[in-house]
Amino acid sequence: MKENKRSIVETAINYMNNNKENNERIINAFSTMNLSILVDLLDEDKDYEDVNKWRFIDMIKNKFEYLKSCGDTFLKKIPSKCMGCNYGKETITFQGNISKKKLSLMFEIEAGTIIDIYECGICISIKDLNQHNEDVKKRY
Repeated sequence: MKENKRSIVETAINYMNNNKENNERIINAFSTMNLSILVDLLDEDKDYEDVNKWRFIDMIKNKFEYLKSCGDTFLKKIPSKCMGCNYGKETITFQGNISKKKLSLMFEIEAGTIIDIYECGICISIKDLNQHNEDVKKRY
C-alpha cells in the first residue's frame, strides 16, 4: 500500500513539475516573440482570450510583428498586478527592449496548468506598486 501511495505522489509531483516547465516555456516564448513555440505548447482544445487557439496565435502574431517593426528583438518580463477587472491578480507585462511598448498578459493557472491567456488593459508593475504604497505610508 505504501508503495502505491508513493507512486501516486511521485506521479503528481512529476505532473506539476512538467506543467511548471511548460508554463515557463510559454512565458519565455512571449518574451522571445517565438510564435512556433506557442503553436507547439498551447492546447488545441482551449480558448485563449475567448477565441480558439489559432485566432489567438494570429492576434499575438500581429502584436509581435508590430513590436518587431518598432525595433524590438525581445520583450523584458516585468511582474505586474491587474488594477482593473481582475484587481490584485498577478500579470506579466512584456516590454520591448527598444520601443519600451508594453503588452500586459494575464496567465490564468488552474492545477498548475495555464488554462487561459488574455490581455490586461490596466496593470502596474509590482515595483511601481510597492513604491506607490511606500509613498502613501510616508504621507500618512
